[in-house]
Amino acid sequence: AELADAYLPELSDNFFVAKGQIHPAQGVRKAKVAMLAGCVMALTHADTLEATVRVLTRNGIEVHLTTGQGCCGALNTHSGEPDTAIEMAKKNIDSFLSAKPDAIVSASAGCGAAMKDYGELLANEPEYVDKAKQVADLSKDIHELLVEFEFEAPTKLMNVKVTYQDPCHLLNVQRITDAPRTILNSIPGLELIDLGEAAVCCGSAGTYSLTQREMSAQLGKRKARNVVATGAEIVATGNPGCAMQLDFALKEVAKEDSSTRSTKVRYVVDLLDQAYALERS
Repeated sequence: AELADAYLPELSDNFFVAKGQIHPAQGVRKAKVAMLAGCVMALTHADTLEATVRVLTRNGIEVHLTTGQGCCGALNTHSGEPDTAIEMAKKNIDSFLSAKPDAIVSASAGCGAAMKDYGELLANEPEYVDKAKQVADLSKDIHELLVEFEFEAPTKLMNVKVTYQDPCHLLNVQRITDAPRTILNSIPGLELIDLGEAAVCCGSAGTYSLTQREMSAQLGKRKARNVVATGAEIVATGNPGCAMQLDFALKEVAKEDSSTRSTKVRYVVDLLDQAYALERS
């Protein structure tokens, strides 16, 4: 229990809430998207969701934070509660489709994977199966969407060494590996350093990090040591579970060796947002 408590981040009062807000595109509108706020990320990484909105609108994409949406259902599916996951999915389906979006975007790899599986999850729900397949087909990971809509590369120099951790729900489930790296490589001055054992799970693994904490912590430290070995100042990722696991594991490794340099954990979209902000300053 102590390990689990230490693993969970402090929650700020800055919650990200979807309540029908519409964020207009800057310049010529390329597309209209419905965006998932989710429940874990909305509590743990609200700033990143705000950055996601800024990055999308900066690239000509209108963002709808539709009312009635909630958790994606991924954690319930992981925990053997498919009936609860199905009810959550139904609410999200109705919410997202009300905006008649060109795409549905998630900044969480785990949620994106869950939504792309709605067609299968609701296969035995006759009133929802077609709508579920529609939502699954429209669902895009944030990196995937930005590359498909040909995001604008930042222009200002951001001298920083970064390594990238592939979330399993992007690498193994959604098969998205190039898009996050394309975004990172587009930032002038950012040096992207390959991570050793990049395809090995960080140990977060949905609810596994809480139910199998000892093994999860071992995997986390293994990942953290590989991150430190790169010499990067920042490790970028694309999933809240990975971000929390990396942050915890890097601090644990630093406790064991005081000479270990501190490495910050950021989402890829955070770094793109930061690069765009430099253009405004």
